Amino acid sequence: MSLPLVSIITPTYNHQEYIADCINSALTQSYKNWEILIVDDDSTDQTAKIVKSFHDRRIKYIHQEHQGGYKLATTYNKAP
Repeated sequence: MSLPLVSIITPTYNHQEYIADCINSALTQSYKNWEILIVDDDSTDQTAKIVKSFHDRRIKYIHQEHQGGYKLATTYNKAP
């Protein structure tokens, strides 16, 4: 029997200082059947470059035009 898939939805905006730690935290979990859906709210720093430097099929990068924090629900809903 396969283990259930756990989806980690991570909205981000200009979090270049934290996003690698966030991804590495998921990568080091003992439970392996997960995906991390990183929804980038049009970051202007190196967030996208850092996310794309990870080569793991479970890490999915989703870019959207800037919505701002007041539309966080919309950002969460971008995750498939």
